[in-house]
Amino acid sequence: MQPHERHDIIIQMLSAQDAVTIPELMNTFGVSIETVRRDLNTLEQQKRIRKVYGGAILYDRVGITSEVSQRMTENITEKMAIGQKCAELVNDGDTLYLGPGTTVLHAVKYLREKKNLTIITNSLHAATELLQSDATIFFIGGRLSKSSAHTEQTTDRYWDQFCPPKAIVGASGISNNFGVTDFGIGESQIMNDLLSRAANIIVLADNSKFGVVHAYVSCPLSRVSRIITGSAHKAEILRDFSDYSQRFLFVDTPSQTERAV
Repeated sequence: MQPHERHDIIIQMLSAQDAVTIPELMNTFGVSIETVRRDLNTLEQQKRIRKVYGGAILYDRVGITSEVSQRMTENITEKMAIGQKCAELVNDGDTLYLGPGTTVLHAVKYLREKKNLTIITNSLHAATELLQSDATIFFIGGRLSKSSAHTEQTTDRYWDQFCPPKAIVGASGISNNFGVTDFGIGESQIMNDLLSRAANIIVLADNSKFGVVHAYVSCPLSRVSRIITGSAHKAEILRDFSDYSQRFLFVDTPSQTERAV
């Protein structure tokens, strides 16, 4: 396959998903890491893509929301693996609450393939991505956070009419003492109310979130059904969260060397 043919396929892949990783491209084309790097360098010089840690995103997606786009590319390989594993826990026909968070957005790519989902969300990006699926979407309106594109606390409490049996949320921090915590009280209020009614709560978090505490509690660990994270620090996490070890699902990601751009 000629380089220009690979370049066109890379752009097609990025038109259908948020990002591509170096290992993914190596497997797709059956080429070495050096060849993938050359392809990405060429595409970046042409201003068709932007290289990020572990892979690339489309050039014209960089300005979606500066904070969201930046966080989407942090720990990208781990987040994509977490998102794929999360989708395995969702069945056709499920009713879900999708909370804000970039790791949740990585899961949405795989949730688009599910059939007849009913989605309740206050994440503008999640709702937009799911418009390409056959899901029924209920978007919780209110004041929009410009930095992270999710709606915050509203006076009409539109979400009170929902009782989702399953919830998928991200986490700004996870600790033994305080559980899942977040930055903003508005975001936490909506999450708290909907998570208090969910029977099955799935938390998606890359390794950087463990041991971190933020100002507002979204969910105690005792209410969490599953925590999906990368396996790089599995032993340490299991040691620090030994009371909840059975709730963890660890996903493998490519080695640090493979991820480097």
